Amino acid sequence: MSFEDGKEFDLDLTTDLASLTGPLVDPLKDPGVFSKLGVEYGALVFPTGLDYGADVLSVWCENGGTTDQKQTDQLISLYRPANPPWSAAA
Repeated sequence: MSFEDGKEFDLDLTTDLASLTGPLVDPLKDPGVFSKLGVEYGALVFPTGLDYGADVLSVWCENGGTTDQKQTDQLISLYRPANPPWSAAA
């Protein structure tokens, strides 16, 4: 995948997808369904409704691979301020 800043990465989502189950993930085992992957507003979006946001993808790429939710949240906090100007926090 490539980002607006010109950086390009290969990111293997196999481990993350294998750790998930349910109606958003199970159909993706069919290559025909998986191949309908798209990009919307920088997010990877599957036809089942599963998506990976651009912020998560960027952090995973910069740090060498997918991580669990807790570590992903910690990594994201390093890249963005606690209360960015677009935050709804008062």
